[in-house]
Amino acid sequence: MTDMSSIKRCKLKWLFRVGGRDMLHFTDHTFREFFEEHAHRNIDAAVYRERSTSKVSRLCGFWKVESNHLVW
Repeated sequence: MTDMSSIKRCKLKWLFRVGGRDMLHFTDHTFREFFEEHAHRNIDAAVYRERSTSKVSRLCGFWKVESNHLVW
């Protein structure tokens, strides 16, 4: 589990423009490819789904589940 502070999470969410808009214009396909290529993880896995299958939910789940080494 990463020890990312809530302030850092808020800043990153703002950076990704979370809140009604698509995260940096990622499609579901390109979002999945990004995590497969850079983190070697299946971002669609149930372990990353906090409340839903949205990209925001999966990103937050990734932050909570994975280590600092992988997240940063």
